[in-house]
Amino acid sequence: MPNREHIQWSSCMKGGTSYLDEDKHSRFTFCVISAMWGATECPNRDANCPLCSKFKRSVLEEGHKGLVSIDLVEYVQDHMKHDHNHLSFSDLPMLMINPVLRDVMEPSD
Repeated sequence: MPNREHIQWSSCMKGGTSYLDEDKHSRFTFCVISAMWGATECPNRDANCPLCSKFKRSVLEEGHKGLVSIDLVEYVQDHMKHDHNHLSFSDLPMLMINPVLRDVMEPSD
């Protein structure tokens, strides 16, 4: 859409693999769902996960209302980087942000 910011967050990079968990969600989707539920279940099944603790502190700080996108991105990226299956670099999520506003192209005569 012209004059709008475009954000694309993919579960893996080009040439990468998006792995499914036993519940038929991709690892990426499972991490996003975990964050949305307030990190009540660690995506890496770690009962004392420092990544989950950091996330919970960041979204529950005094005056902090709701989930900030950078917290969500960091939570997902960090969990996938520390995945027990040792994902390759191309298997990690890719975030692309294009903040450049584009002019509406006028049709040529």
